[in-house]
Amino acid sequence: MKIFEDLKTFNFDWILLTIFLAIIGLGLIALASASFAFGVNEHADAYYYLKNQMLALVIALILFPIIALTPIKNYEKSSLILLIAGIILLVLVFVPGLGQTRNGSTRWIDLGIITIQPSEVAKLFIGIYFCSYAYRHQEKLRSTFTGLLRPLGILIIAGGLLLKEPDFGSFLVLSSILLAVLYVGGARYLHMSLLFIGLLSLSYFLAFSEGYRIDRITSFLDPWADPFDTGFQLTQSLMAVGSGGLFGLGLGNSVQKLYYLPEAHTDFVFAVFAEEFGFIGTVLLLLLFLSLITRILFLSSKAIKQGQYFHGLLSFFLGIYLASSILLNISVTIGLVPTKGLTLPFFSYGRSSYIVSMVIIFVVFRIFHEVERHVLIQRTQKEYRQTLMGKVQ
Repeated sequence: MKIFEDLKTFNFDWILLTIFLAIIGLGLIALASASFAFGVNEHADAYYYLKNQMLALVIALILFPIIALTPIKNYEKSSLILLIAGIILLVLVFVPGLGQTRNGSTRWIDLGIITIQPSEVAKLFIGIYFCSYAYRHQEKLRSTFTGLLRPLGILIIAGGLLLKEPDFGSFLVLSSILLAVLYVGGARYLHMSLLFIGLLSLSYFLAFSEGYRIDRITSFLDPWADPFDTGFQLTQSLMAVGSGGLFGLGLGNSVQKLYYLPEAHTDFVFAVFAEEFGFIGTVLLLLLFLSLITRILFLSSKAIKQGQYFHGLLSFFLGIYLASSILLNISVTIGLVPTKGLTLPFFSYGRSSYIVSMVIIFVVFRIFHEVERHVLIQRTQKEYRQTLMGKVQ
C-alpha cells in the first residue's frame, strides 16, 4: 500500500521519538499506580483507567499515519475552517442534552459511547489559526495595532466561551499562548505589552469575581489555615510530594492516592509520581519534559532560519502549548499557583487531552520531516550548482 511506502521514507526525529516514548511509558506506569484504588472502588477494576487511557493511545496511533502524511501547508490553508470548528466545539457544550456538567463546570460533550472535552481540541484549532494569521499578516502585525484587532476579537469570543463553562485555567493558558504566538509572529513589543497588561488586569478582576476562585486563592496563600476544607487538595498534594524523600516510597506504595488526595489520577498525578519515585525520579522526569520542549523549540528556530516561517510558528505554538500545560500542572501540585484543573500531558487520565497531546507530537514529527527534506533539497541544489560551475571553469 502507498501509505506504508510513504512511511518508509519518513524522516523521524529519533532523539525526539526516544524522549517521547520514555515519557509515554512513564505516564502509563504512573497512571496505573495512581488510579489503582479509584478503579477498584468505583468500577471494580483496578486497571479501569489504565485500559481507557490505552484505548486513547490506540486511537492516537491509528491517527498517526494520517497526520504524518498530511502536508503542513494543509493546516495553513484550512486554518479558517479549523477556527470555525473550534468555536463550534466550545458552543456545543451548552446545547441541552449534549453538554455534560461535572462539579459545577460544563466542559464535556456526551456522545454516548465516549465523552470528550471540546476545549482541548478547540485550543489546538484556534492556535493553528493564529499561526496562519501571523504567517499571512507579518507586515501588518509589525507596523500597525490594527493587525491585532482580528485575533484579539477571536480571543475574546473563545475566551468568553471558556469562562462561561467556566474554565478559567484554559482561558489563561490559551490567552498567554496566543499572545506569545503573535509576538513571535512579528507583533510590536509596545502593542504586546499593552495587551499583556490588559490580560493581567482582566485575570485579576476575574479571579476575584467568583467566590470559589477567591477560596482557591486564599487556600493557595495559606492552605494549612483550613487543611480539611478549602486547603485540602493542596495540603494532601504537598504531603505526597514531601513524603517521597530522595528515592521515593517505591512504585505502587503511595499512601496519598488511597483517597487522601482528590483527583490523584487526573490533576494531581504528578504528586503521586513524586511520592513513589522521590526527588531523583522527579528530577529525571522534569529533564525528560525539558528535553522534549527544548527539542520542539529548536525545530521551530531551525524552520524559521530555513525560511519555512509557518512551520516555525506552528512548532513554536505546539511547544509552548505543551510547556505551559506541564508547567502549570506541576506548579499547582507543589503550591506555586492556585488550583486550575489542568491535566499533566501524557500522564493525567483524560482521553481528550491525551489524544490531543499525542497529535501535537505527531504534527511535530511531520514538521521535522518537511524541514529535513527542505534542507536536503537545498543542499542537493547547492552541490549541483557547484558541480556545474566546476564544469564551466
